[in-house]
Amino acid sequence: MKTISIRLTSPLQSYGNEAQFARRTTGDYPSKSAIVGMLAAALGYQRDDPAINALNDLLFAVRVDQPGQVMTEFQTAEWKPGTRKLTYRDLLQDAV
Repeated sequence: MKTISIRLTSPLQSYGNEAQFARRTTGDYPSKSAIVGMLAAALGYQRDDPAINALNDLLFAVRVDQPGQVMTEFQTAEWKPGTRKLTYRDLLQDAV
């Protein structure tokens, strides 16, 4: 079996979990859809490319070397001229 190992490390990471406009949480590690999305982007696939379906069939495992800490930041979004909303985003700090 061929295997590829990808080390994901950065000061801030986020792996979508619950997503509402006002609050977006993160998972503790990358989901399969996050990895498939990264691979598809690296291969130059468009979102509607049928070749992505083959990536969904890949076996997938995650090893957490350093769990990191969850940090919550806030962002101001202007979704209509003159109308601003405050939103919260969770990010992982220093996760590997």
